[in-house]
Amino acid sequence: MEVTAVGAAVILLSALSVFAGRLAGAALLGATIPLSASAAMIFGWAGGATILCVVIAAAAVIARASLEGAAGALTGAALRPGAAGLLLIAFVAVAVTGGYALPRLFAGATEIYAMDRTVIGVTSGVMRFPLTPLAPHAGNITQSVYLVVSAALCLSAAALTRRDQRFPLVVLWAATLSQTLFAAADAMGLAALEHFRTATYAIAPNQSVAGFSRLIGGATEPAFFGGVSVALCAWHLWRHRRLGGARHLLAGGAMAVLAVASLSSTAIAVLACIAAAYLAARLAASRSIGAYGGAFLLAALIVAAASWLALGPLAAPLQHAGDMLFLGKFSTESGVERAAWARQALVNLGDTAGLGAGLGAARANGWAMAVLGQTGAPGAVLALGFLIAAFARRLPPDGAALRAGALAVLAAAMLSGSRVDLGPLFFVMTGCVLSFTAAPVRNHPKVAAAYAPHPV
Repeated sequence: MEVTAVGAAVILLSALSVFAGRLAGAALLGATIPLSASAAMIFGWAGGATILCVVIAAAAVIARASLEGAAGALTGAALRPGAAGLLLIAFVAVAVTGGYALPRLFAGATEIYAMDRTVIGVTSGVMRFPLTPLAPHAGNITQSVYLVVSAALCLSAAALTRRDQRFPLVVLWAATLSQTLFAAADAMGLAALEHFRTATYAIAPNQSVAGFSRLIGGATEPAFFGGVSVALCAWHLWRHRRLGGARHLLAGGAMAVLAVASLSSTAIAVLACIAAAYLAARLAASRSIGAYGGAFLLAALIVAAASWLALGPLAAPLQHAGDMLFLGKFSTESGVERAAWARQALVNLGDTAGLGAGLGAARANGWAMAVLGQTGAPGAVLALGFLIAAFARRLPPDGAALRAGALAVLAAAMLSGSRVDLGPLFFVMTGCVLSFTAAPVRNHPKVAAAYAPHPV
């Protein structure tokens, strides 16, 4: 086992944060969320499997929650029959069990696009990840670890937010700052970024589309970088809409710029939906002439800017970029490959009698296809139930903003996600949402103290 330099630093800070307080752990977790390219530990005996720095930071938050007096009682409240927490635990149990059993039960019965990234180097007309017979591999282990940590983080975030509603604020502001700093370092081409890009799987820096450079910051690829950016953008904008504050509006605008700079078709599409929903919500909530006039002025500026871009000196490269990102996306090598992943996930579902190929076994395109292809029909039913129980209810302003961010992550994953685990950002946001929806346990002094109002 190899511990990287950045991993050693995160391990030390994580150990200190467990005893320094819940907000110290929240800050470290937020700072590591954008760093999907930073491995803390690399296991050579497991084919180069990695544990990311964010997983170590999440483990520290989980450990801190276990030290909190009300953590156990709050988790018990979240696990009442029919609650989202119970459905989440059931889903994780089915997925992890299937990750071990299904690749052995159906070994060789179907072919998969494996999650392993040991086959790299793209040749025209040849898939980057060729079809291979289903068999157990390191991805079953690492993806199971990631999903278990994510579920524990979700419940821990719920417990910690109930005790202190500053917890999600610290996590998401730290993530915003980290995303901005690493994006700036990437834009300036700083060599120091290489010290953070320690993961053994493929990392895609220095990419361009039609001559325009793509930012990835501390992430592995533009899609992940753009997905984090749009989720943070949604949280900032919805919090500004419901609670005000110029800093949230400015931060949301900055995250929108980074999403566009990633030149990820998924991120840009989700960002367009966020912007449209935000403007529509603002207009619906306001009956003043000024609000409608401001919206009209903004629309006019957008049309004018779009017209200048379409007819000005950047027209040709922008049209080429738009064709590559949207109009001609499915004809590109990436588009053809991702369509094949999605089709094969359904083939895996059929070849395994609806049980799936196992967690971490097969690559897919789109979170729904990944869930079906890896966890089968039982996992899909539990995952859908969890989402409905978590989000389909009335929430206060803080909870609505967190739900907007989590749904932005989900929307991006639906378009281009290849894994079942939606990642720490989704689960920490969702856990904080659950803190507003879990029912208190009556006559329990620790729970009563945890549910007491805290200043935001």
